[in-house]
Amino acid sequence: MDVRRHSRSEDRMASQLAAINTNLEDGRFWVRIPDHLKAAYRWRQRNEAAQGFRARSLFIAGIYVFLSAGIYQLMPEAERLEWLSLYGWVGAIILMLALLTTVSRWHHWFPVYAGVGSAGAIAISIMASGLAESAVANQLTHAAIMYAVFIIYALVGLSFLTATLAAWCGGLIGILGTLAAYGVLHWEVLLRSYVGSSLIAMMIAYTLDMSHRRNFLQAAALSLNVERTAEYASQMTELSFRDPLTGLSNRRHFEQSINLIWQRNQRDQRPVALIMIDIDHFKIFNDTYGHGEGDQCLKQVAAVIDNAAGRPGDLAARLGGEEFLLVLPDADTEGAVKVAESIRQSVWSIGIPMPDDEVVTVSLGVAAATPSHRMEPTTLINQADEALYQAKRNNRNQTQVFSV
Repeated sequence: MDVRRHSRSEDRMASQLAAINTNLEDGRFWVRIPDHLKAAYRWRQRNEAAQGFRARSLFIAGIYVFLSAGIYQLMPEAERLEWLSLYGWVGAIILMLALLTTVSRWHHWFPVYAGVGSAGAIAISIMASGLAESAVANQLTHAAIMYAVFIIYALVGLSFLTATLAAWCGGLIGILGTLAAYGVLHWEVLLRSYVGSSLIAMMIAYTLDMSHRRNFLQAAALSLNVERTAEYASQMTELSFRDPLTGLSNRRHFEQSINLIWQRNQRDQRPVALIMIDIDHFKIFNDTYGHGEGDQCLKQVAAVIDNAAGRPGDLAARLGGEEFLLVLPDADTEGAVKVAESIRQSVWSIGIPMPDDEVVTVSLGVAAATPSHRMEPTTLINQADEALYQAKRNNRNQTQVFSV
């Protein structure tokens, strides 16, 4: 089992979950997004905002047409054309934004084009109010400003900061544009319509933005908890298939895996090779040096065997005690012997001392066959075990191949 991988994964998830919970707890006035989630949050916020605006664009356009028709009817005929030629651009902005949101690859730029469009709509609405000399029409133009402000903060889908920047910049541009064109600004009315509605709408936008951030962080925390649960389940499953001392597969996992490998290679008519491995005189080693040193010896030999299982599909297992087994799918006898000799020489070269001034060695038995209906996996296992027994009878520290 790759303990370090599980540990790193657990540390990562714990750290991320702690950051999320800290931001949720500390976000009484402002909910921060942790650094590792900022990119995901921006992507989600912009996509949801663009899709939301597209869904609401017909409603926004309806409000615009309703207000425009009312102002147009109440405005003196002499002022209508000039007013419509200016305020008509607000309708063009709504249409343009709706069209831009239909292209998903442009959703990333939604805060830019929606922010610029919103600022433009506010500026035009304020400038258009300076053209309405009729008292009733002027009141409706200021109502249009208020509607525009609330739409930008609550319906367009911009973040609180972006909406605030767009609305106030648009207002400043509109005021300066009106003054530059020698229009009439009713400051007292503008203060109550534009400024008053902006402050109220800012509170609404702030509440919506913080709610959106909290929902995102809560969803991220839930996702992390689900991932942690899945990780724990995976770890428990892996532990049930692993030898706790060496980290190799245990007998249970080997017995399940060999049947699957056997069936697959029988279907494809490809060989399977087994290498049975036993540490020579391990009982003497264990009795002399103790179980602690014996465990260290088992770990070192297991590491060599695990390293030999270098291909995808190879399986290294500890069957019990000092006995190991290596499964090599798609390997013939010649290939398996090369792997076995590599293991034998590697264990010898480690130089783990034995009580008789020699070093720890291993004996290996090799058997290979192409699976068929007439042959079970246990047959190949018995053949590899027979070859191992032959190696032990022949003074150990050698590789023997099963032969009929």
